[in-house]
Amino acid sequence: MESTFRSLSQKGSLIAFFLMMIAFNLSLSFFMPKEYALDLKFAYTFSEAWQSLSAMDMDTRDLYRKGIWFLDLPYLIVYSVFFSGLLYRLIGMKRVIFLPFLVASFDFIENLLVLRLLKIFPEPSKVLTLIASIATTFKWIAVAIMLGIVLFGIFRLVFSKKYFPQSSSRSRL
Repeated sequence: MESTFRSLSQKGSLIAFFLMMIAFNLSLSFFMPKEYALDLKFAYTFSEAWQSLSAMDMDTRDLYRKGIWFLDLPYLIVYSVFFSGLLYRLIGMKRVIFLPFLVASFDFIENLLVLRLLKIFPEPSKVLTLIASIATTFKWIAVAIMLGIVLFGIFRLVFSKKYFPQSSSRSRL
């Protein structure tokens, strides 16, 4: 397992996964209506979710559904692998490198529930909407924590090179 994370944390792997993340983000922007996509909201209510779904016409909802299936689901694998490799390179702690997979788990649950909401539309489901909102909110909280740890790792790297050049051999970008 350690050798897997070590290879994922190599500069070439990180660059490749980073470029894939950019490609997925650009592609997702064409398939997901930014102003209505539930994936991008935080702690939305049933009425906010239903208003977003109602604002989309049938073709937009179909495009949104396809975007989730063909882009967002594979994207969660790409970003979780990228961030776990980056965290391993910056921090090296085994507990922390699994955080991106926690984000991906919440994202996966969210995607399945949003797909279900799109499928049953216009039938309202407060329970599914509430669970989807909780998964989305937990995803964004986990993303914030993960990015905070990445920033901590970058600051630690920068300051260890600046003030302690001999001890910075562990975390070289």
